[in-house]
Amino acid sequence: EAKAALTSLPGVGPKVAACACLFSLDKHAAVPVDTHVWQLAVEHYTPELEGKSLTPKLMEKVEDAIVGVFGEYAGWAHNTLFVAELAHVRASLPEELRTPPRAKVVKKEKREAGSGAKAESKQESDAESDPVAKKRKE
Repeated sequence: EAKAALTSLPGVGPKVAACACLFSLDKHAAVPVDTHVWQLAVEHYTPELEGKSLTPKLMEKVEDAIVGVFGEYAGWAHNTLFVAELAHVRASLPEELRTPPRAKVVKKEKREAGSGAKAESKQESDAESDPVAKKRKE
């Protein structure tokens, strides 16, 4: 209800409304969704949304997914995850508290001329070299 009232104001979108709800109105389940939170959510909670554009409707789906995982304090859980993903914070965390590294797309070199094969791409995960990720798999 508070978020709906806030977004009815000129210039207030879903993210700003969620920030106001979480940080000023004691709405602990409010999750401000921006591109960074979107990336976290797609990676860990809503992989089916990968490749889609971030719209207000999808922001709501992301918020619902995070609330589904973390419950009534999802906004604060989101805040902790967001801060933990900042490079300088991530670097200072012990390895066992870091989220697993993101998979990277690496393009293979073109094959010898004359083979007619196009460059291929493959998923290469840094998790192979990450001891925490290996431990989680076991």
